[in-house]
Amino acid sequence: MYQGLLHAHSGLRWLVLVALIYAIYQSVTGKKSGKKFADAKMAGTLAVASIHLQFLLGLAIYFQSPWYKMLKEMGASMMSDSVARFYAVEHPIMMLIAVLVATIGNAKAKKASTDAAAFQKRLVWFTITLIVIFIAIPWPFRFANAGWF
Repeated sequence: MYQGLLHAHSGLRWLVLVALIYAIYQSVTGKKSGKKFADAKMAGTLAVASIHLQFLLGLAIYFQSPWYKMLKEMGASMMSDSVARFYAVEHPIMMLIAVLVATIGNAKAKKASTDAAAFQKRLVWFTITLIVIFIAIPWPFRFANAGWF
C-alpha cells in the first residue's frame, strides 16, 4: 500500500504544478485584460483543491514511511543525515507552508474589492506557493541515490 500511495503522490504532483501554473497564468492575463475575477475563480479553486488532496495523500504516506519511523526511533540524532532530515522534517513542513500560503492567498483573492486586486493577490500568493513547492520537491539530482520513489 505504501508504494501505491507513493506512486499516486508522485503522479499527482503534476496536476498540482499544472493547476498552480494555470492559475498564475490566469491571474496574469486576467489582470492585464481586465477580465472579471469570477470568470477565473475556478482555476484558483482547482489549484487549492489539488494542493490539499496532495497534502492529505502526503500525510498518509508520511506516517507509514521509513523516514517517520526513523525520526521516532532516532530523534534528533538523525538530523545529521541530510536525506533523512529532508524527508522526515523539511519536505513535510515546507509542503504544509505551501498549503497554508495557497489557501490564504485564494481566500484573500476572493475577498478583494476589485477584480484587478483579486488577480494581483492570487498572483503573488500562488507564485510564493509555487516557489515553496519547487524548493520542497525531492529532485533526483538533489541527493545522491535519493530518487523519487
